[in-house]
This record gives sequence, structure tokens and C-alpha cells, in this order.
Amino acid sequence: MTDLPDLSSGRYEYRLNGEPTAIRETWTREKLADSLQRWSSTRHAPGVELSVQASVRDGGLCTFEVCWQATGAGAIRAHYALTDDYLRYQRWQAGVPSAIEEIPLPREGVCVLSPLMRIFTGPVIARLLQAGGEGTVIVPAIGEPENTAALLRPQISQRQARVLQAQAQLELETVSRACRVCEYQGDQYAAGTQFWLDEDDRLLRYTWQQSPAQFWDVRLKP
Repeated sequence: MTDLPDLSSGRYEYRLNGEPTAIRETWTREKLADSLQRWSSTRHAPGVELSVQASVRDGGLCTFEVCWQATGAGAIRAHYALTDDYLRYQRWQAGVPSAIEEIPLPREGVCVLSPLMRIFTGPVIARLLQAGGEGTVIVPAIGEPENTAALLRPQISQRQARVLQAQAQLELETVSRACRVCEYQGDQYAAGTQFWLDEDDRLLRYTWQQSPAQFWDVRLKP
């Protein structure tokens, strides 16, 4: 009999100013062979669906493909692959591929892919912490969804992470989970964001003051 794949799954609940939202984000992590895994995640929000499928080897993200699908519009896709020297990137809009771009990376410090979804956030923060608390993070751009020509193009910036509390407990679904509380800064994340990571660097919760009128609290629901 063939062994079943090693599969884990869950979802994230998004609350805005204490109230549940219509955002639904699910994820799965599947062991394929040896040290290779496939991580998939989909976020449903009013008017748009965002999905990511990534290859992870030895805990590090190798490549991923991201797809943006707005209601009544054609899908936009992008493929990212990271080498030691450059980011290899290609984008499809209305089914038409762009030329493949090879974007040089900084020679100093760590470079990390961050494919938008919450299941990838914990490993990104952990990698920055391992590198001394700072590094280059590459994220597909979704900040201006009305600008379809810029959607999913690489957004490259310096980000910082630090541990606020090395040993903490977080109650999820009446179960207390051991974790560490971290701060993660850069781009939209200002000082004061808090991220709870479990012993496997999985994101359990994060809080973010997006604006004076918008406070997000996102929690893992196994």
C-alpha cells in the first residue's frame, strides 16, 4: 500500500476592530519527497481571490507561483524563483507571458521570498532573526489593485525583526500554545506590530494597526 502524503492544514481568521470579516484564508502543507514540500494557500476576500503555491526545501522557500483573480476580470499570475545571485521573475496577464526578468540581489545580507499569505510569514520572520534581525524581503505587490500593470510585480525592501518575548503562551481554541512574540517592521508594518510564532515558526497570531481607524487581529484556526 502507498503511504499517504504528510499533510497539514488550517485557516486564518481575520478580525477588523474586533469584528469578524468576510476574508477567508486557508492553507495546506504537503510533504512530497525527501526534504521537498508543497505549501498552498488561498485567500478569499470580497471581489478578489488570491492563491499561492510554493516549493519549500529544507525549510527554505525555493519558488512560488501567485495568482490574482478579481471578479469579472482575467487572472494575473506571476512566478518567482530565488537563486544566490538574482530573482528570476515572469508574469502573465490575460494569458500573455512577459519576458523573463533576472533581477540582481544585494551582495550583502540575506534575501527572503514572502508570498503574501500568512502561512509563509512565520518562516520569513524566523529567517530574518537567524540573519541578525534584518534582510531583504521580496513580496508581490498588491497595494494598488486598480493598477493591474503593477499587480504582483516584485516589491523589494529592507525589513527588520526582533524578539519581544522569547517564551510566551497563547491560547487558541482553548489550547495553550508555547510561542515567541516578535516585532516585524518594513513597508506597511510600523513599530508595534506583534507576531506570535510557535516552535515550528508557524504564525499563530498577529496584530497590526494599519491606520488610526483599522486594527487587525488575525489568528490561526486549526
